[in-house]
Amino acid sequence: TELSPLQSLTVSVTVENTGSRDGAEVVQLYVEDHDPGDDRPPQSLRGFRKVWLARGASQRIELVLPMSELDVFCPRNNAWRCKPGGYTARVGSSSRDIRLHAAFSVRLP
Repeated sequence: TELSPLQSLTVSVTVENTGSRDGAEVVQLYVEDHDPGDDRPPQSLRGFRKVWLARGASQRIELVLPMSELDVFCPRNNAWRCKPGGYTARVGSSSRDIRLHAAFSVRLP
């Protein structure tokens, strides 16, 4: 998927409670920058949502990632700007338990 800097990315996932009890899950959205530079982590938490589910139930949820979440500070212009390039949206219950991922890119006009 290719996005312009004015758009947002919507990530939709279905969460299912496969356990024997009612419970909750915190679905977390991380973004991995394919070219992060030396001062950025390999992935960053950019959204989350807690979902309560009865046992055996499932629910589709959406997490919206505004493109401004990909901005980096540009000292030359003294401003935040959208960084073009490749990224991966990663969804899981923690940074170490990623269950889904999808690549996307940002291109500036």
